[in-house]
Amino acid sequence: MKNQKGISSLTGIVIVVAVAVVAIGGIFTYQYFTTPTIGSPVQNQQVTEGWKTYTNNEYGFEFDYPKEWKISEKEIQNGLSIKLFPNPDSNKGSLTISRESKPYTFCSNCLTLDDVVSTNIKILEGSVKNVIPHDGTIDENRAVEILYRTDKDYQGSSIFFINNEKLYTISYLETNDIANTYEKKYREIIKSFHF
Repeated sequence: MKNQKGISSLTGIVIVVAVAVVAIGGIFTYQYFTTPTIGSPVQNQQVTEGWKTYTNNEYGFEFDYPKEWKISEKEIQNGLSIKLFPNPDSNKGSLTISRESKPYTFCSNCLTLDDVVSTNIKILEGSVKNVIPHDGTIDENRAVEILYRTDKDYQGSSIFFINNEKLYTISYLETNDIANTYEKKYREIIKSFHF
């Protein structure tokens, strides 16, 4: 009788350990193989109701933005820069979308998206604190977002992704006194970005 009771306890412990290992392995596998979406076609319709749509036929993309925001488009040396201002009378916050005509023009040694991100992290680390990168997607393209806060008065995010061998960057920056005031709208604009 004692022998049977000992086997039952041992069997119980083995089963509990096996279940724990399978559960932890399942959680790890799920986290490893799922990629969060930075931008997603699913938007909050209440937030984006009445917004305008910016379309760029030359570069083949579009996004939605609040109708009261000021938008400026500028050709830059190696592509295009679009800047959105939530408050036309203030420079305390902005969202910039840029596209490089030539891949990786600002980083001649960059061969991959990871090289671009690594170079930008090195640049940021000299002037900011709390540099936090994480992977995601924008319109089914792998994207890496870097969140940061400066030692001075700003916080922001830069998202890098590649489409058709062209580098895209979506960045927002706002002063700490209005921190997170427009972030929800920035995120909705990013979610609406597509090719």
